Amino acid sequence: MASSETRPDRPHILILTATFGEGHRRAAMAVQQALALESPQTPVETRDFFEFVSGALNVAIRQAYIQSVRHVPGAYGWFYHRTDVANPDARVQHLLNHLGKGPLLRFLQETRPPVVISTYPTPAGVISDLKREHRFSGANLAVVTDYTVHGQWVHPKVDTYFVGAPEVRDGIVRRWRIPPERILVTGIPVDLSFGQPVDREALRRRWGFDERPVVVFMAGGYGMIGDFGRVVSALADLPQDLILAVVGGKQPARQAEAQAAGQGRRNPVYALGYVDPILDLLGAADILVSKAGGLTVSEALCQAVPLVIYRPIIGQETRNTTYLVHRGAARWARNRKELVATVAELIEHPDLRAKLSAAARAAAHPDAAREVARFAVNCLKEQVAVP
Repeated sequence: MASSETRPDRPHILILTATFGEGHRRAAMAVQQALALESPQTPVETRDFFEFVSGALNVAIRQAYIQSVRHVPGAYGWFYHRTDVANPDARVQHLLNHLGKGPLLRFLQETRPPVVISTYPTPAGVISDLKREHRFSGANLAVVTDYTVHGQWVHPKVDTYFVGAPEVRDGIVRRWRIPPERILVTGIPVDLSFGQPVDREALRRRWGFDERPVVVFMAGGYGMIGDFGRVVSALADLPQDLILAVVGGKQPARQAEAQAAGQGRRNPVYALGYVDPILDLLGAADILVSKAGGLTVSEALCQAVPLVIYRPIIGQETRNTTYLVHRGAARWARNRKELVATVAELIEHPDLRAKLSAAARAAAHPDAAREVARFAVNCLKEQVAVP
């Protein structure tokens, strides 16, 4: 991952993330981007935490996550809820906190960062253990990347949590008795470009879209929506006029599947692969159909795009969905028939789209990354000033 050069004699900020989690990686990059603007003279290093885990175990963890959420989501949901109820001193948490602990400790001893920011829960737990053992004395900051807090995020020696909404803060205080002053409601960090106005008509022309409503369908970074092709066909065959832009993600086969599923349909299908920057597409969208990854929905909120959530991953994404529906920023389609009906209703009723859009705008935090960065820079100054 991109990082600036660091030296032990030069105070710097270390960001730990997990690159197999696309949202965790994007949050880390957003914070790094904001740090470069808030304090250009401060070196920042961003590392994939799982580089400190043994190679075979690293591969196994990545594959287990991807395959479980794609093929056996119930098993992932079981693991999610099982680890959620574990307290910070439980055996399962103890085992998780030993992942990569030795190599990470050696790295910390070599580079001596006064501030560590984690956008993935496991490194926050490892750093917490090292602080309890008096083997790391810097600040341990945790950026929570969903609109809920799983038990793996909560550790005795996390100094400050950054969360997406007041409801998340209140839940942490109520459930774990964390002092509220240690929890800052900043929103989930997104790329700073999402806080800038976009020329919607120019983006639509760039993609070749005409005046028809644009429905963007995203399958997730790893193409995890199981009935992907059937959804493409069903949406493209709606009697309402629309343009369907399908983002297949990082699997080339998904783009080909979308192209095949869109052949001969009533409405045009734009079969796309991995889109970066996604802002260029969200800025042209009238409706987003997607799972409920924390970063994806946060980006959509910043663009005030009406959300239709479909097949969220059991666990953090179903909780994200509940939050978004409660805020009035999303609809939850629980099966393909309901999805098609919901999209048709929103196409036919612009006023309903406008309500969702207004609620999304009210829930957005486009400056979240800058708020995290400002706090981290101040924290760095305080850490360096300590004799």
